[in-house]
Amino acid sequence: MRDHSIEARLLCIAGIAGHAYWVLRDARGNALAELHGLATDRHTGTPIPIGTDARRHALRAWHYPHDADYASAIGAQPDRTSYLRDGQPARTAASGDKHAILARWHAALRAMPELNAQDLDYPNYGFKLLGATINSNSAFRTFGELMGVPVPGFPRRLQPGIGNCMLPRERIAALCFRERTAQDLQRICTPGSDAIRQDARNHSMPRQIRNV
Repeated sequence: MRDHSIEARLLCIAGIAGHAYWVLRDARGNALAELHGLATDRHTGTPIPIGTDARRHALRAWHYPHDADYASAIGAQPDRTSYLRDGQPARTAASGDKHAILARWHAALRAMPELNAQDLDYPNYGFKLLGATINSNSAFRTFGELMGVPVPGFPRRLQPGIGNCMLPRERIAALCFRERTAQDLQRICTPGSDAIRQDARNHSMPRQIRNV
């Protein structure tokens, strides 16, 4: 039987650029969920393809749980929103025991309320000419560092913002995944357990976009 895994993928844009995101896969390779940073309209709370007005559009973290059992386990509703497309560049960043992989994934979910509470402006058209670019690719790096997995690059594609994070390094260090005992992992990550609901219910809040 294959291990569970965390996969990095790239949605190609206009043939030259890309939007990087994360996919959680089960032992059969099915996509259980996706993690994205997306430009989001502050007034409507809905994600948009690209931010064009930094005053109106914010960078938000979004979690899309596809699998019904997994969604139920974290107290969320299944969501069919998906950026998966055939032929996308992909890299497996981590694989292993189900409980260990879920613990990494949930470390990113736990940070989502704090990420979204920053209400970061989404740079016009995804990049800034002056100053650091913090965009969807920056969210990708932030998630990867929170999960404690390698953050791969994708050759031959422009990825503005990939070198920056949404949080200071010291804050990422405080929130990131830490190794647990096998017993703790099973208690926290067993579907249907009270522990996983407490550990992830509030962290599946990406569906609840809050204006601050």
